[in-house]
Amino acid sequence: MSEVLELLSSELDERKIREIAEHLGTDHAQTEAAIAAALPTLVSAMGRTADTEHGSEMMVAQMNGIGGGSLGDLLGRVLAPARNQPSPSPKSNATQNDFEEILPPGFGESKSVGSSDRELPPPAPPSRTNKPSPLDISLGPGNELPSSKRNLPDVFDSETSSVSSSSVDDVLGKVLGDKKKNVERSIGKSSGLDLGKIGPLLVILAPLVLGAMKAKASSKTGGGSKIDPSDLSKMMRGERASIEQRAGGSLIGKMLDQDGDGDFDLSDIISLGMKFFFGRR
Repeated sequence: MSEVLELLSSELDERKIREIAEHLGTDHAQTEAAIAAALPTLVSAMGRTADTEHGSEMMVAQMNGIGGGSLGDLLGRVLAPARNQPSPSPKSNATQNDFEEILPPGFGESKSVGSSDRELPPPAPPSRTNKPSPLDISLGPGNELPSSKRNLPDVFDSETSSVSSSSVDDVLGKVLGDKKKNVERSIGKSSGLDLGKIGPLLVILAPLVLGAMKAKASSKTGGGSKIDPSDLSKMMRGERASIEQRAGGSLIGKMLDQDGDGDFDLSDIISLGMKFFFGRR
């Protein structure tokens, strides 16, 4: 079996699965089944992406953006944005009359005679610091505006030290391509998990797969050397083969190769994953 999946299976225990289900607001058993199908699919898809020079370089860049720590730490950072969301302001639905009570007298009235020709000074230009703008972040790695003085890590949001879902979506788009909807439908159909929850689940799982790939690749270099894209290609070629050459794993290859719309019954993949990840028979 895939060594990357072995790392993930050693980390994703019942408590972490429950935490993911609570984060998504989904049934625990359905979430567990969806994870059992999604992880082998993601590893296989990332193996396919890493099989080209450009793809392997992109994967190395994303792995470098993961940072350090255990997979458990990484999961905590993936789920951090929802935990740290501020509660809505009690005045968020206030009416105009509510605000009039706290505004100074005459605020909002027409300007006095002689003031119509006066123009407000233009807003001060934003200061140019080393801090990237939100637009830079939203554009994704490698697409920052020229005003940026530094490159952002590929997956982490510099403001919160949490994983940026927009960057992960970008990774998933490159890895799954036009098969993304097919993959989501297949996982949803086979696991029973609501289709609207599959995309957010993949956003949670993708950084974990990248983290496990980085850990495995780093172990082959002694932990100190940089990961070479060509070495990653070779490693992920073996990972992909170890998944897709298994009895149930061949369905993943067919799903990722299929042109057009459609979905697959991944029951065999889920059965295989449940045994491997959670020790279920």
